[in-house]
Amino acid sequence: MKTHFSLKHFIVLFALVVCQWSYGAQNHVGTYVGDGSYQDVMIYNCWHFGNAFTNNPVIGSHRYDFDQYYYAAPYMFTTSNNSYVDDQDLAFYCGHGNSYYMACGSGANVTNMPLGDNDLEFMVFFSCNTVVSAPERSDWWTPYCNMFKGLHMLLGFRSLASAAQTDIPFDFASRLKSNWKVKDAWFTSVDDERYWIFNPSMSDGSPYPGWASCVVGNNCLNDRLGSYAADPAPGCSGMWNYWQY
Repeated sequence: MKTHFSLKHFIVLFALVVCQWSYGAQNHVGTYVGDGSYQDVMIYNCWHFGNAFTNNPVIGSHRYDFDQYYYAAPYMFTTSNNSYVDDQDLAFYCGHGNSYYMACGSGANVTNMPLGDNDLEFMVFFSCNTVVSAPERSDWWTPYCNMFKGLHMLLGFRSLASAAQTDIPFDFASRLKSNWKVKDAWFTSVDDERYWIFNPSMSDGSPYPGWASCVVGNNCLNDRLGSYAADPAPGCSGMWNYWQY
């Protein structure tokens, strides 16, 4: 049996194709909850950050959805990252950490996380001390050379991070959805929490909720969720570091 389309049908189909094309590819957001003490805070941060993308918002030329929500395990960042964090465009971990280190489960060093060779553009570590910057280590970039395999940006804290519920996941997600530059959205959201909550300094001398830091791949400083540069070449050539103090 043959099927015939009228001109009206053709126009409707054409309009659907144009709408799909104008939104660009579907992008994904994943969140990963750490273990141990303060886990309620970790769940709070991961759920509320990811949930901000449940309505599949259009940001610039891309759509984003809340695609993965897991209790974190090191293999999601290392040996099986292509099925987990590297299957997303934006990944958000909240849990314990240390210098260049995610302390979840058996733990994992950033040098064992080859990220960006599949899909990931932006990795966020809402954890203490993980995103080491120039004030902490003169050759700060060395461990990141094996991590950046096309990754655009790594965001987190160079000091202790907040172990209490804050508005950071809401504010950060809101600014990203408004198509702010990713680095500026992170730094400003951390700054805003410090402005509104007048807590004393934390045990390492940093202010509440801690000093933010960011490692940026070559030519990716101006990246937004709605438009970002081509994947940088693997390694740390042309890499930049920004930090609060």
